[in-house]
Amino acid sequence: MSEQLNRIEAQITAIVNLITQQQKDISKIQKRIATKERKPRLKQATATITAPSSYLEYPDMSITLDAKTWMDIRKGKKITLQGQGWPLDDEDTYQDFWSFNESGQASVRVYFPDPDNADELYTDVIFNGLLRECDVEESPVQKRKAGTTPLKPPTKV
Repeated sequence: MSEQLNRIEAQITAIVNLITQQQKDISKIQKRIATKERKPRLKQATATITAPSSYLEYPDMSITLDAKTWMDIRKGKKITLQGQGWPLDDEDTYQDFWSFNESGQASVRVYFPDPDNADELYTDVIFNGLLRECDVEESPVQKRKAGTTPLKPPTKV
């Protein structure tokens, strides 16, 4: 009987040792998971953003962004871009500028600087709000075929 008890005791000791080792392994895995920063992966896409105008005399303004610039904006990077411009008449064009994330995450400001007054930061703010208030059309990035030209990013200011 004592021999049988010794075998049972040895088996119990082996099981306890196995469970202890597994608990240590689980703790290591939990620590690795806890230390890794898990962020949702943003998909590569180009975007056309249309900001509603706060003035009747100005149309809604749009800007088309390449994938890298759009990714930087979505990540919260402060970026100011020169837009395509708005034709004032047959000869003159107002140059529009777009500031992203300047006054907080996902903020957008579209404005025309005063061409006659360099001291003035901006004269007409066309839109000042949040990205969610704009119309955003994303297009997934397609693999470029040989011989084609990639989308040119807007000019950074």
